[in-house]
Amino acid sequence: MSFSFLLTAATKEAVAEIVAAKLAEVVAAQPIHEIDCGHVAHAVNSYMTLVPEVEDHDFNVAVGGWLTTDETQTVRGASVNVSITMSPRVALPAEIDRQPV
Repeated sequence: MSFSFLLTAATKEAVAEIVAAKLAEVVAAQPIHEIDCGHVAHAVNSYMTLVPEVEDHDFNVAVGGWLTTDETQTVRGASVNVSITMSPRVALPAEIDRQPV
């Protein structure tokens, strides 16, 4: 069973919260991932220590992984991939005043 998700957040705290929520969704859809969701969260949090928070920048995080099990649900293979980049925060355009003509 495999999973993947992407997220963008301004702070490390927000990344951790979103990762926890996304992993809960993964476990709800694929209960076997209850086995590895703690390890996945730990991997993301560990990599987050490498990248500092920068004002006016967002974290872009990609997480994916898979488990292979046998008929007794014993794990026979596992993988997790974590990618973290920073990008300048994109300012939303000011709301346009659209008056009828």
